[in-house]
Amino acid sequence: GLQQAAILTLTKQKVSEAVEPIQTLLKSSDISVRYAATAALIDFRILDAALITEILLLDQDGEVKKIFNATQIEALKM
Repeated sequence: GLQQAAILTLTKQKVSEAVEPIQTLLKSSDISVRYAATAALIDFRILDAALITEILLLDQDGEVKKIFNATQIEALKM
């Protein structure tokens, strides 16, 4: 949605002022927003071991299955 688009735009434009607001989105109840924020922070070279571990442990079950298909999960892990 709109938040993911904003995250992507700010990240691709390397707007460093966006890092702090993006970090707050890591606590979003929307899983797709959380993963967009995580991907953005990785692009900014801000790595959080717990989030990276969470992504690496994703599989095609539960809430994730409603949002991401197997190809998208694989892409997140790359």
